[in-house]
Amino acid sequence: MLLNRKTLSMAGPVKGLIVFNAAANLLISAAGVAQVVLIVRLLEKVFLGAWSPKDVAITALGLGAVVAFRFFCTIALHRSAFRIASRLRLYLRDKLFRTVLSRELGYQKEISTGSLASLAVDGVEALEVYFGRYLPQLLVSMLAPVGLFIFLAPVHLPSAAVLLSAVPLIPLSIIAVNRWARRVAGSFWNRYESLSSYFLESMQGLTTLKLFNRDADRASDLAEKSWL
Repeated sequence: MLLNRKTLSMAGPVKGLIVFNAAANLLISAAGVAQVVLIVRLLEKVFLGAWSPKDVAITALGLGAVVAFRFFCTIALHRSAFRIASRLRLYLRDKLFRTVLSRELGYQKEISTGSLASLAVDGVEALEVYFGRYLPQLLVSMLAPVGLFIFLAPVHLPSAAVLLSAVPLIPLSIIAVNRWARRVAGSFWNRYESLSSYFLESMQGLTTLKLFNRDADRASDLAEKSWL
């Protein structure tokens, strides 16, 4: 699910907020670089013996401004992530509900009630984390090296070139991780859906299980399945 066209099409009403989150993350990263630059320039003057109280005051003011900027960007980032979560939950669950209503009565032969329940709860929560946190960070990780190259090139071009040469490794690593994650996530999700269906069936048939004195056996089976 790391980079999947079908998954990305589910972004729906939060596409703009995802871009905003990525921009906020970039600004926070840029502010971090600015902090380092201010401190390094002051230390450089200290070691060269060319510093003055004015330099310290300017550095302190600059650091204060950068910290305040990062603070407000972080608040905006968290608020945007909250909006992504709330809008996405409503959008995806409404879409799932409408899809189920549009199916014929025999849809339970294709997907069980437990699978639908786990999809509506845990599946939506997983997509919320994907769109709200992972995807903006992914965009930042791909754009940040380019920004650092532009910043470092005037200072030391060979170091900037080495940094830029590592950029093609990012999509390659994403593809490798994507293949591995699909196998792991697919296996986990299939087992989780099976467990959810088994649990829901147990709850629905609890009266019958107690009537035939099979509730303890069912509880034992459920505990065993949950550890697989």
